[in-house]
Amino acid sequence: MALNITACDERATPIRGYQRFSDGVASKAGGLLGYPCSQKETIDGIVVYGRIPAEQCYRLLPARRYKGIWLDEFEGSRFFEGASTPAEVKSRYRALRGRQGRGAEWLNFSQSLEPSLRRRHDNDHSTMFLIDFVGRRAAYKGRYGHMGVYDSLMIVDKVNDAEFIYLSPSAYLSDEFTS
Repeated sequence: MALNITACDERATPIRGYQRFSDGVASKAGGLLGYPCSQKETIDGIVVYGRIPAEQCYRLLPARRYKGIWLDEFEGSRFFEGASTPAEVKSRYRALRGRQGRGAEWLNFSQSLEPSLRRRHDNDHSTMFLIDFVGRRAAYKGRYGHMGVYDSLMIVDKVNDAEFIYLSPSAYLSDEFTS
């Protein structure tokens, strides 16, 4: 029954979108058969489920070079491919509002980059970076990123260049659009 219910979500990542068949099945079972993209770990004698890196979970397209703007927010990490100005990101961001993540792309850093690129998050301000990188995109549309609201996933494998270009007056860019 759970498989039938979760199969109704047309935005869900398809089973073939996962590297391990078991993750795809778990994603459709609503927690009854474990959790997708996780592994059992024992911490202080207690068994817990820890996440595996996204690049080890999902099927990805071959690596290539990308340029655009990374919008780094509290609980958000969006990539706007081809964008070159904060005004362009704001325009595209507005166009995505109300679409419940459709058309949005979550940007994540590969496990090998994570220690060197720890986000120094200022929860009071979102930021934008003009970024040039080598990365891989998810092979299938689905539910990615924070709370699974993003249609696509981008994994950054190598940063060629990143330049800070914008500091928002608030934690979320969307706060700038409310009056």
